[in-house]
Order: sequence, then structure tokens, then C-alpha cells
Amino acid sequence: MRGNIDGQIIEKILDYCETITEILNKHDYSYEEFLSNKEFYLAISMAEMQIGEDSKFLSEEIKDSSKDKISWFGFRTMRNMYAHEYKKMKTSDIWKTAVDEIPAIQRF
Repeated sequence: MRGNIDGQIIEKILDYCETITEILNKHDYSYEEFLSNKEFYLAISMAEMQIGEDSKFLSEEIKDSSKDKISWFGFRTMRNMYAHEYKKMKTSDIWKTAVDEIPAIQRF
């Protein structure tokens, strides 16, 4: 039963990953545009926040089995910063997550 729940959560997370990839492609992976285009910035930020939110519902087994490839704790921490300390978020960290960490989830 738990595997089915994990599967559903992973599907949601992968859907957000695909959304981030599509947005990055639409903007040709332009960091300069990311910095200047509020819609681009917010779309990436919201999708990352949702990944962090959804990841808290994954079983410890899934998180433990993938911890060397994916920083679920990092996504969770980022989610909390988005929700509670948004002004402290570093644009470079949001970008790095989108470009480096999202592909890692997709590969997993």
C-alpha cells in the first residue's frame, strides 16, 4: 500500500520537474532572463516549493534509498524558506536547484 502512495507522490514531483524543464527550455536556460523576468522566476520558485512540500510525504525508505542522489532534506528546507522566509531566498540557489537538482530527480 505504501508503495502506491510513494508512486503517486513521485509522479506529482516528476510532473513539477517536467514543468520546470519546460519553462527552462522556453527561456533557453537564460539566467539573465531568470533574473529579469518575474513570471519565469516565480514559476520556477513555485514548482520547486511544491516539490519540497510533496517530498515530506515520501516514505523514509524512498528518501533513504535515494539520499546519495537527491537532497530531499534540501528540498524540504528550501520549501520552508519559500513559505516562511522568502526574502532570504538566494536567486542563485533557486536557479542552481532548477538546473542541477531537478535533472537528478528526473534520473532517479
